[in-house]
Amino acid sequence: MLKKHQLKDYQDWAKIVEAELDANTAWIDQYNNYAKDMLKNEEKFREARKLFKQWANLRYYLTIGNAKDGVKTFDIRYLGQSVGNLKIKKNKDKQWIVSLIVDETKTKNNFDCFDYPLGEIKMQYGMRKMAKLKSFGSFLKVM
Repeated sequence: MLKKHQLKDYQDWAKIVEAELDANTAWIDQYNNYAKDMLKNEEKFREARKLFKQWANLRYYLTIGNAKDGVKTFDIRYLGQSVGNLKIKKNKDKQWIVSLIVDETKTKNNFDCFDYPLGEIKMQYGMRKMAKLKSFGSFLKVM
């Protein structure tokens, strides 16, 4: 729960940002272009998103940059913290490949936030192998 002085700081900051946005309307065109680019890539992301299940307590997000550029990398979040990435792509045989990536930064974050010393991960799975896995836990076990 925020303390009164913290809440006031956030409210003051929101007013400053609102005034800046009102004074500079270029952001409207910029975000309008982002939205158009994201809509162009919408079907790609719908297709990629169907390739994996959202497990309890984990959430998957796309950044605006990835969505507008058509990059199919989903940020994995646990309790609001970024803990890894799922990258979806097709190989040379046009088969889907799912990669789980936990880089050095995310490894440190996982330890600092959750006292979880998993370490770095970079694993790739084709869809046949992914289909055999019953849970995210079994995904971790096969790594």
